[in-house]
Amino acid sequence: HKSTFYVVFLLVISVSICAFFDDIKSNAATLKIGDKITLGSYEQDNNSDNGKEAVSWIVLDAKGGKALVLSEKVLDCQKFHKSAAAAWSTSDLRTWLNGTFYSAIFNDTEKKYITQNNTVCDASGVTDNLFLLNKSEFKSYEYVIDKYGNVATSYAISKSLYTENGNGYWWLRDAGYNSEHVMIINPDGSLYAAGCVASYINMGGIRPAMWIDLKAASLGGNTLTVKYVYDSGKTAFDSYFAAISPGDSYSITSPSVDNYIADKETVSGSMGNEDISV
Repeated sequence: HKSTFYVVFLLVISVSICAFFDDIKSNAATLKIGDKITLGSYEQDNNSDNGKEAVSWIVLDAKGGKALVLSEKVLDCQKFHKSAAAAWSTSDLRTWLNGTFYSAIFNDTEKKYITQNNTVCDASGVTDNLFLLNKSEFKSYEYVIDKYGNVATSYAISKSLYTENGNGYWWLRDAGYNSEHVMIINPDGSLYAAGCVASYINMGGIRPAMWIDLKAASLGGNTLTVKYVYDSGKTAFDSYFAAISPGDSYSITSPSVDNYIADKETVSGSMGNEDISV
């Protein structure tokens, strides 16, 4: 006799007004984890005569009416700090990223869509508009990042960034094996936890991250999150996230999990304007 186990795909559907506006464009009617959006502009092709290019971002996560995004490409190349030893909170790179870079990439309207984040580092917290991922965050979203690789822009390469087959190194914000080193991601996407000397530029690719406030623009789109869990409460499959305009219908096929049957083969309905819990 073979027992049949059922997966309780507990549905937590969070709905909130979100910031989908002319500046942010998704290729699909719904925005899901792993999708791309465009926001801001920055020199990328190393040809300043044709102006700056639109910047593409990967959606890594969504919660509380906000989405975490990471630049699709390595956009620049900078030292982490002018001297060898530096923590993220006091680094030259953090100052540059939230000052010069922030001003260069976003206009005043776009800045309204970015929410400040309390970035934990070295047992302390600082408030950033833009930040680098830490080791824990990178590992959590590695499966999404891997889909896009670590492509470096021509501009970043012109700033002395080392590359392999067009992919570049890029900084995390965690210290490496000592206070003079900072963790980096290799061109093949693997983590180099021992890190690189903070004052070394050739492996200093910049791939910024930020949280976007999905309520800021009030121009359509509510967040739909489907969480798949076993009846024990443990996670059975990666959560589904989408941004859907009020009144639009949705139909999401439940994922396949070996030896289990979902209690709902599809999750469907019409997006409303209030929180829904099923």
